[in-house]
Amino acid sequence: ASSHACVRMTNADALLLARTLAMRAGVSASGALMDSLVANMTRTQELRLHSPVPITIRYDLAVLRNDSLVILPNIYSLAAADARTQVMDVLRSTGMERTDIDTAAISHVLRSARRIPIARPVSSFSVNRAGTPRPIP
Repeated sequence: ASSHACVRMTNADALLLARTLAMRAGVSASGALMDSLVANMTRTQELRLHSPVPITIRYDLAVLRNDSLVILPNIYSLAAADARTQVMDVLRSTGMERTDIDTAAISHVLRSARRIPIARPVSSFSVNRAGTPRPIP
């Protein structure tokens, strides 16, 4: 109730959040009701939560999807250094070492993703064994 901000989520994540909130707050919404709302996305249903449910909202600009790194538009103008840090963290979560990551490729993709999401194979952000950056696809 204290926030009026929008949240960027996939449909699957939004549905999972709705089901989790209903379950944890003790809302008597049957599985059939939830399924009918999913089946008809134009229908609106208000369900009051019986108790507060703490949630954490994260602003992720970089996500892994299969073997690709997806950079989402930075619509809230996160500082460039923070955006690069997020990308580096996601790449490092794949097992890449900091010294193996082509930071120029990260900067290029962050600039390209200002308006639309950009997906690149994780491997396109690594430098080869000689330390030479790979061409940016």
